[in-house]
Amino acid sequence: MHDYGMASETIYDIYVLKTSGIPIFAGCTGTSYCQGHRDQHELHAGFFSALYMFSKENHIGSGLDSILFKDIQINFKIDEDADIILALVHPRGVDERTAHKHVDTAFDILMKRYIQKIDIHTPNPSFFSSYRRDLFDAGITSRENLVQTGAMQLDRESVLKRWLKKLRL
Repeated sequence: MHDYGMASETIYDIYVLKTSGIPIFAGCTGTSYCQGHRDQHELHAGFFSALYMFSKENHIGSGLDSILFKDIQINFKIDEDADIILALVHPRGVDERTAHKHVDTAFDILMKRYIQKIDIHTPNPSFFSSYRRDLFDAGITSRENLVQTGAMQLDRESVLKRWLKKLRL
């Protein structure tokens, strides 16, 4: 176990995706914020990818680092060579140093222990079952049982059925 500090009670969601928007992993910390949109994690992964592409295509500063909304902030770490985006969603007002430390640590764990397991064509979220435990051990999540959202397991047919049901089509 690494000593990265005490677990944050304020991380809502954790995402790992390809820069193309293909979702690889989404973890929900069980907060009411996360529970309220668990069925939208694929949509969020696409949104994060679009933000990345927008910042890259328009040469905005040094790239995508963090975004502030009224109630939340999203901190990113991107490795273009590995084609990976990591995003942590926090409530607005979380200490920036802590947020960046969590993103850096989660990204370091991902790159050191899991990057070789990511297959470009068929990402398999089951490879990341121990990533949840690693995030807890590192003090990034306060719950050992970080929930990997089912929809992020790339079952596109069930995702489509769920959205059609939601839209009543």
